[in-house]
Amino acid sequence: MGTADQVFLAARYYDVQSLAQRIKDKIRPENHFTSIMAGISIHQIKTMLNTANPVARLMPNTNDRLQHSMTGITFSESFAERHKAENSALEVAEDMQQVTACRKGTNAARNYPNK
Repeated sequence: MGTADQVFLAARYYDVQSLAQRIKDKIRPENHFTSIMAGISIHQIKTMLNTANPVARLMPNTNDRLQHSMTGITFSESFAERHKAENSALEVAEDMQQVTACRKGTNAARNYPNK
């Protein structure tokens, strides 16, 4: 990870612990983490990585009924305002992340089948 400003975390739920073990000793103070891992909270990420570094959590959603998509974003307290994207995402409280991925009208499996 070196001196990377942004580190994106993407793993399936059952691979998250393995990912954390592989990278936690390489974390530097300048690293900002962005997670697109469903079901893994900011608190869990910080705990698994043993870090106080800033963490943002994105939850993309494609609604097939409305033919529209959105992404909810939550920032940890340590995420500086200057690092937040403006006008490109809807900021939501972490306990509302599941709302951005609500099941009604969403069928990602049909739109993006696993191959």
